[in-house]
Amino acid sequence: MGRVEKLVCTGCSLLCEDIDVVFDDKGKINNIFSMCNVGFERFKHLSLDNRLKSSAIRGENKFTNISIDDAVERVAEMLKASKKPLLYGWGYCSCEAIKLGLDIARKLKGVFDNQASKGYWYAYAQAEKYESISNVLEKTLDYANHVIFLGFNPAETHPRHASRYSIFPRGVKVEKGVEGRSITVIDSEETKTSRIAHNKFILEAEDELKLIKTISSMLKGEKLTTSISDVSETKLLELVRDFKNSSYISIFYGSSFFENRDYRLKVDTIYQLVEKIREVNVECTALPMPKPYNMLGAIKTTLKETGYPCAVDFSDEEKKHSPEEKSAINMILNGEVDLALIVGSNIFAELSRPARKKFMGIPVIVLDFIESLTVKNSNLYVASAITGLETGGTVYRADEKKISLTPLFKPPENILSDEDFLSKVYKKI
Repeated sequence: MGRVEKLVCTGCSLLCEDIDVVFDDKGKINNIFSMCNVGFERFKHLSLDNRLKSSAIRGENKFTNISIDDAVERVAEMLKASKKPLLYGWGYCSCEAIKLGLDIARKLKGVFDNQASKGYWYAYAQAEKYESISNVLEKTLDYANHVIFLGFNPAETHPRHASRYSIFPRGVKVEKGVEGRSITVIDSEETKTSRIAHNKFILEAEDELKLIKTISSMLKGEKLTTSISDVSETKLLELVRDFKNSSYISIFYGSSFFENRDYRLKVDTIYQLVEKIREVNVECTALPMPKPYNMLGAIKTTLKETGYPCAVDFSDEEKKHSPEEKSAINMILNGEVDLALIVGSNIFAELSRPARKKFMGIPVIVLDFIESLTVKNSNLYVASAITGLETGGTVYRADEKKISLTPLFKPPENILSDEDFLSKVYKKI
């Protein structure tokens, strides 16, 4: 007789816990229920051709496979020989693996950074300040009768966001589900999410910010003093009226809105709007929605171990933390690190041409389960188990819910989890 096993999906930061994997009598997968296309793409990596099946080191013209024990020895030696290594990534692995990465960076007086240094660290700091993190997804499901998507297209990046929490489900105070919610989308382009919005604002990036500031001013009772391209005064007045008639407004925003040099200003503008909405006696929260499934876990673990959320330089006691100066990209660009250990990140795809040139001038070690540009440009890569499918650990949902991952499969022979591999390396250094 077959069996049904529960699985936590690590396709995005929603970490859906209701996935059913059906096995037949012979232990083969017969069906999968409740998994979205993003989660299924990750699931398919169990058998895809570009799955890394062995660790390898670069020779003169090609990579040569090496055993996992050899990989441990070589990585440990490379790290020990480095004067200032960079350890970067971590949004796609467990909190236990992240702690080991921090231990290695601390021991070697290196630099530790995660993907949050591009802006999410500040977004989460402000969300916590305005009490907009804990259990926000369930609160949205039960109470939010107005949902705003700001530079965030969940239909593409977090496909079950709408069906589980923000648009379609019936909640305690939103008994009619989608019929009882107003949906507002503010974005720089048409998206699948904007197609179902009641209020849609497709604007240039600078006008997005201007719109939010204008709404905040109008909520205070100030007259409209500025114009926004293609947005009429009537449309703005109707939106402000909708805000005031709501009982709970839930804002979700994505990286497309704030991942640039002005991210602090943009995030502050969001929470100024939250404040103004609350002043008219409407409950309001604003939650960032990262793509990496354990972005919040990376922030929380780094905070717990160092007092900082990201971009930690263990060699600099005077200025140990600075997202602007100590981030991985800046440290690479400025030539301040002499080796990079990249864990679960395709950083090469994010680098500018000058930064890529600097990156290719230092030894690069990659720990990942799938081939990427970063793997192709590394000196040594280590094939790892897929967290959530082949290995477990602790992770945090986007709204701070702590979740334990339980694997359903065994990794291929000669392949370890991130945690096990880093533990072996730490013991060698």
